[in-house]
Amino acid sequence: FELDFWDWNGVISLCHGVCAIANKPAAQGLAEIKTFLDAHPEEVVTIYLDSFVSAAQAGTAFAAAGLLDEAHPESDYLYAHPGGTWPTLAALIESGERLLVFSNDDEEAAHPWYMFKFRHGFDTIWETYTLADFTCAIDGGSPTNALFWMNHRLSTLVGGGTPELAAQANTNPFLLEKAEQCAALYGRNPTFVHVDFYEVGDLFDTVDALDGFPVACVDGDGDGYGSPASPGCAHFDLDCDDTNGSVHPDATEIPGNGLDDDCDPATGDLPDGAALRRGLRGA
Repeated sequence: FELDFWDWNGVISLCHGVCAIANKPAAQGLAEIKTFLDAHPEEVVTIYLDSFVSAAQAGTAFAAAGLLDEAHPESDYLYAHPGGTWPTLAALIESGERLLVFSNDDEEAAHPWYMFKFRHGFDTIWETYTLADFTCAIDGGSPTNALFWMNHRLSTLVGGGTPELAAQANTNPFLLEKAEQCAALYGRNPTFVHVDFYEVGDLFDTVDALDGFPVACVDGDGDGYGSPASPGCAHFDLDCDDTNGSVHPDATEIPGNGLDDDCDPATGDLPDGAALRRGLRGA
């Protein structure tokens, strides 16, 4: 999760930029995360705080939610990295320290649970408005750090994403190809693939593929192309008609047969010469 912390009328609050439009007490939002962790003992949650309050102020919200006890850190969910090799997910689960908090502020020395993101990791450019804007260029931190955030979110010009934009950005093969491109550049897979609306698109298949796990292929017509597109299929492109084995992205378009044979609307399906005649009539 990425959360913005602001001091709104004396209350540490969750909001994005203009708290007067919409806000929520941070302790209330964090309490929902605690409820999730309580109910799912084999899950690990990571929070990145874009914080406009101090670590001490942020800590009051975590404490109010029952997530932080700085006097007895062994009793809470928060992980503080002691240095050296980062633990595996299994090790975090076994230890009970299943909540990792990273911040844009460097106050880690006084508050070890409040880990400075760019001491431990680096991330890619986050400000993207079209698919062509996505890049593996670094926004902050050093590639020599252990953790790697790959930002992969489309935003509107007024700020924030939408499910419609997420459907463009989070869909394969685009998402996996971008992740593989960044992985090749830095010699390792992203630690975090940072998207908006994680439930939209193919995020989980992408992460499974990066981690080397088998990925399912839904291929109803047996032509090797899936719907949705999946790295688990023989061909990693979307089949626009998964009921007809002769229709797929590598098929030859047959004019006039009523089918989009090659899954490319740009090629059309008009009989030879019909497009020219129609164009002349409309001129």
